[in-house]
Formats: sequence, structure tokens, C-alpha cells
Amino acid sequence: MPQAKLVLKILLSLWKNLASNQEKIIGVIFREYQQFSQTQFITDIFVTQEKYMKGSTKQ
Repeated sequence: MPQAKLVLKILLSLWKNLASNQEKIIGVIFREYQQFSQTQFITDIFVTQEKYMKGSTKQ
């Protein structure tokens, strides 16, 4: 997971000076959370659609 390693490197470098980088750290975490949530939502849609399609072909 190259993206995860990059995010961890960024967070670790910002963490060294926590007081002045607090807003940046929150921003990085928030952006990654949004990206994860978006990916999870899309995955859930495809899984639900696949289950629906399998169910409708059995009838």
C-alpha cells in the first residue's frame, strides 16, 4: 500500500512539531478518511448490486 506509507511518512514528519502542525495533521487524517469512506461506499454499492442481481436471476 504505497498510499498508506506516504500518509504515515507525512504524519510522522508533521508530528515532530505537533503544536504548529496540528491543523495540517487533522487535514491529512480527514482527507484520508474521506477517501476511504468514498471507496467503501462505492464498494458497498457494487456488492449490493451484485447480491440483487443474483437474487433476481434465481426467480
